[in-house]
Amino acid sequence: MWTTKKDLLFYELIQLKEEGYITDEAEAKYKNLKESEFDDFYNSLAYLKKDPDYKYTEPETFEDIMKAANPISLKSDLETLNDEIILDKMKGAWFGRFIGCTLGKPFECGYYVTSYNGKYGCQNVTEWFKGANAYPISNYAPPHSTAEKNGLALNPFTNNCTLGNINFMAQDDDVQYTVLGMKIIDEKGYDFTSWDTGLYWHSHLPYRALCTAETIAYENFTTLYPFTDDKRPDNWKELINYNHSHHNPFREWIGAAIRVDAFAYAFAGRPEKAVEAAYQDACFSHTKNGIYSPMFIAALISSAFVEKDIDKLIETALSYIPKKSRAYEAVLKALDIAKEKTSDEEMMNKIWQTFEKYNWVHSINNLAAVVASLVRSKGNYFKGIALAVNFGFDTDCNGATVGSILGALNGYSLLPNHLLIPLNDLVYTGVMGFEKKASITEFAETSFKTYKRLLKEKK
Repeated sequence: MWTTKKDLLFYELIQLKEEGYITDEAEAKYKNLKESEFDDFYNSLAYLKKDPDYKYTEPETFEDIMKAANPISLKSDLETLNDEIILDKMKGAWFGRFIGCTLGKPFECGYYVTSYNGKYGCQNVTEWFKGANAYPISNYAPPHSTAEKNGLALNPFTNNCTLGNINFMAQDDDVQYTVLGMKIIDEKGYDFTSWDTGLYWHSHLPYRALCTAETIAYENFTTLYPFTDDKRPDNWKELINYNHSHHNPFREWIGAAIRVDAFAYAFAGRPEKAVEAAYQDACFSHTKNGIYSPMFIAALISSAFVEKDIDKLIETALSYIPKKSRAYEAVLKALDIAKEKTSDEEMMNKIWQTFEKYNWVHSINNLAAVVASLVRSKGNYFKGIALAVNFGFDTDCNGATVGSILGALNGYSLLPNHLLIPLNDLVYTGVMGFEKKASITEFAETSFKTYKRLLKEKK
């Protein structure tokens, strides 16, 4: 576990308040809690009452989510699409994701993901690039900047992601989940469920490779999975509630949103299938907005293979999440802010002002940054990932997500060579079974073959 039981309780109280529960008495009691009382206190939180004036309705099962949404079908005859174009888009999505992740990794540290020195994280990202005479952003992160004199620094573990030092896509959680998702959907296809997520994680990911909600879901699954039989238990639908919620205050954070890409690639042009696969994966570790966000992103990526209009992409994706949810509301707010006639810097500042209450790895503020970046990009690949990273918050995750969407939209052939060449078509995955450097192109080709097979098996 990456944190203490007391910290889990701290985050749990925040999470319950966001979900509309009345936490005043519990918060007062928490301040004087003894360590021996932690477990009983945690369990007692299940009996908190909901605020009768809470305005959101946020279902958790796929069926109920679809009833609360208004899905739009994309009109596209996939069987008639040129295979070369789809493969080019598949490569664009994979490379686009890894370029965006590489651009964002150096800024995934406290100076940029939260406020520092009285400035928003987005302002500190800007200061770094300006201090290196590299603003507006047009390339990977400069390793040094005059901003260092003001106390700013890059993530010390990401030197291999800075300009002049990149020779491959470095190991990252945004990499491991995409690669593992590729393997899962290729092997399980239409039969994929959240149970498979647990099995594949335990088989292919070491415990220390996970964080927050994923760590806790991994632990919870250990108590549910018998290890003698991989067969999904008949009562898994009941057990899943324990798996994603037991002592898991991170259940609405960003984790599931960075895991959806390979599912969307496999169901390119079929957002209704992409969001269903995204749901199955997300509900293993997340609930409510922690599920809606990956469903929204899966729809964006899948739709980007057949639709280039950003407004239509967002409209389609928005139709797959509940209208009375915090995620839906956040997307609408982000759209309004992004469409105002202001500079990019003013737009980022306003997004920060609007969503600052959320933890930097929450799903909602990062979803707003993704949406605003897409709108302002107008479909331009590098403009989109540059903004997504410039925003701060979860810089590598948002850079990767926007890179995946716009990479699929533009295709590999339109990605900037000065960003492609340093990766050398190589990636370290951190996934068991893919320990050595692997070819990004081969991953794209696997996704393409899966897409073709599932399209033929159409259900």
